[in-house]
Amino acid sequence: MIQLSKIHVSAMNPRKFQNTGSIDELAESIRSIGLLQPVTIRKGIRKGTFEIVAGERRFKAFKQIGKPEMPCIIKTLTDEQALEVMITENLQREDIHPLEESEAFQRLISPICNVYDIAARFGKSITYVKGRIKLNDLNAEFRELLWKEVINISVALEIACMKPEAQRDIYDRFYERNDGQYWNAPSLIALQ
Repeated sequence: MIQLSKIHVSAMNPRKFQNTGSIDELAESIRSIGLLQPVTIRKGIRKGTFEIVAGERRFKAFKQIGKPEMPCIIKTLTDEQALEVMITENLQREDIHPLEESEAFQRLISPICNVYDIAARFGKSITYVKGRIKLNDLNAEFRELLWKEVINISVALEIACMKPEAQRDIYDRFYERNDGQYWNAPSLIALQ
């Protein structure tokens, strides 16, 4: 049992968006039947603190209930190992956003870990992993439109394949001053 005040959320976690309604539901479930799976933590940078490796939603739900401590599993992990656990846990969730996946996959790329390794490790196709990594090439405006689901993943992937100046031109001409009427923008095929 670890005091909640000693636990903090990891800045490395690739998952940035969490539905507060689902945390409310999880809190209610924990209140009714208890915590079914402890949170996985590792020692924090500051002495006597811990960083969440897996279970941020459970931690937030537990805090919401107002209990002072919760059951945890303490693991000794390097930053790389902790990141891999975080990414693995988050990629197994159904509601992860494509941009969260893209950032997570990009962070795993290294001289000893390539697209093929990532695909094998997470049970995804090579095309899928390459596509998600390509989303990192979207400019900030199109990333925002994808977050807001104004554009879908197919459109985002086509735009991500364009040079930055072409992305800027398309956004400026058809999206920036569109007053939310995005469906009036021409298809990407017409723009090429």
